[in-house]
Amino acid sequence: MPKPFDFWILTGVFWASFALAGESTWSQLVVEGNEFQTQGRYSDAEKAYAAAVRGAGGSDQLVTSLNNLALVYQNQGKFEQARHAYEHALDICRNRGSGDDRTAILIRKNLASLCYARGEAAEAERRFRAVLPVADKTLGPEDPDTLTIVHDLAATLYDQKQYSAAERLYQRVLAVRERTLGQEHSDVAGALHNLGSVYAAERRFDLAQDAYARALQIRESALGPMHPAVARTLNSLAWVLARKGNIIDAERLYRRAIAITEAAFGADHPDVAMELGNLADLYVIQNRFADAEPLYQHSLRIQEASFAPDHPRLLSTLHKYAQVLRKSHRNAEAAELERRAKAVSPARDNYAGRVVDVHVLAPQ
Repeated sequence: MPKPFDFWILTGVFWASFALAGESTWSQLVVEGNEFQTQGRYSDAEKAYAAAVRGAGGSDQLVTSLNNLALVYQNQGKFEQARHAYEHALDICRNRGSGDDRTAILIRKNLASLCYARGEAAEAERRFRAVLPVADKTLGPEDPDTLTIVHDLAATLYDQKQYSAAERLYQRVLAVRERTLGQEHSDVAGALHNLGSVYAAERRFDLAQDAYARALQIRESALGPMHPAVARTLNSLAWVLARKGNIIDAERLYRRAIAITEAAFGADHPDVAMELGNLADLYVIQNRFADAEPLYQHSLRIQEASFAPDHPRLLSTLHKYAQVLRKSHRNAEAAELERRAKAVSPARDNYAGRVVDVHVLAPQ
C-alpha cells in the first residue's frame, strides 16, 4: 500500500573527495554528509557526520552533527544508536536553555519519527502530540515546520488505521499550503499525495486516483518530469491502478518511476530497490514469478549493500523473494531466505519501511 508521506532532506553540494575529509572544515563535512545521505551512500554519510561530531566547534555545530548522524543511523536501521544521538542533541539544547526553540522542536519531532520508523506508532503519536502545541506557540500554526509535525502525526494515525482523523489533519495541511503557497506549489502536491494514500487505504480508489493524478500534474509542472518526487507519486498512482485492474498502465508507471529514480540517484540507490520491489509485486499478483524473481534479486542486492543486516526493509524483500521461490518449487533456496528473515528481532517484524519527514540540519 502506498505510504502517506514523503521524505525530505536538505542537501548541499560538496565535490571534494572523501579522502580529503580530514582537511575539510566542519561545514564541509556536514554538507558532504548531506550529499551522501541523498545519494543513499549511508556508510559514507555516517563517516562524514561522525567526523563532524568530532570536529564540532561549539554547541550549535555539535547539535547539528548529532542530529544528522542520528538520521543516517535511522536510515540504516541502527535505531538505538539513532535514539542516543537524538537524545544527546536534545540534552544539549535543554542545557543551554533553548529547549523550546526551532532546533529543539525539530529534534523532538525527529525522535517521534524514529519511534514511527521502529513500528511504535502509538508512542510516535504521543510524542508528536506533545511537541505540536509547542510548535504552534513558538513557530505558529501555519509555519512549515509546524505543518510537518501535523503531517507526521497524521501518518501515525494512518498507520493505526485511524483514517478519518488522518484525513482531517492532511486536509488542514492542504488548506494552509494552498492558501499560503498557491494551488500549484509542489508542497500542495505533497499534501494531495498524502490524502490519496488515505483514500487508497480506505479503498476509495477513484478519490485516490484523482488526488494522485492532481499531485502528479503539479509535481511535473513545478519540479520537472524527472524529479524524484514525481517518481514517488507515480509509484502510488500505479498501486491504485493495479487495484482497479489496470495492470498495463500500472506497469508503465512503475517502469517510469524506476527510470526517474535511477537517473536522479543511480542504479544502486535504496529508493530504486523499493521501486523494483513494487514492480515485482505487480508481477506476483499476475503469477509472473519468473519476471518477479530478478527484480527481487536486484532489490535485495541493493539493500544488502545499503542497510544493516537486520534492516526491516531487507526483511520484507527476503520474505517476498522466498515466496516467489516456493511458487517456483525451489524450496531449499526459499528456506535459506526464510532462515535469514527469522534471525531478525521480533520487535522489528512489524516494520514495513516506514519513513516520515525527518529534518536534516544544514550548517549555519
